[in-house]
Amino acid sequence: MNLQHIPTWFKNINFFHDEYIDMRIPAALINDENKLLEENVEAKIKEITSKQLDIDENIDRIQLLENHHKIIQDELRTIQRLLIVRRTEETTEQSHVDIDLNEIQRLKRLTMNLDNELIRFNKRKTSFEVEIEQLNKEISIISNETLMEKDALEKLIESIKKHDDETFCFMKYTREDNSRIKVRN
Repeated sequence: MNLQHIPTWFKNINFFHDEYIDMRIPAALINDENKLLEENVEAKIKEITSKQLDIDENIDRIQLLENHHKIIQDELRTIQRLLIVRRTEETTEQSHVDIDLNEIQRLKRLTMNLDNELIRFNKRKTSFEVEIEQLNKEISIISNETLMEKDALEKLIESIKKHDDETFCFMKYTREDNSRIKVRN
């Protein structure tokens, strides 16, 4: 809906910007009758401008009223839907009770299943704890055996080192003896 029709001759004036096309009669052609006509034209232009502003304001009001009407229509439809739902609720209250009872039964079954799962979980936990305890004992036994083997190995290494030291000393003396024998020969 376009209520803002502006005549083409009115487009020459734009009061809201600094543009103005002077359409007055040149001073040489001015006489009383022309002055009167020019004043009438300016008055009509001001009147038209005022009317155009009124039209713009009325268009805004119409738009606001249309928006308000839409909001009211939406509220009315919502209220009608709520009324229908309320009436339906009154007639289906027993079905809600039935649904609640079914839900209670379902929750009881679920609770029983969860209890059974918890019992199975606790059994598995106990089994794992026993297995972990046995593994810890085995680890302890292996650790003790490893420590004993380590001690035995350290003693063996120490005796080998002693034996090596003795062997080196023996070889040293043997070389010295060999070199003395060679020197005598």
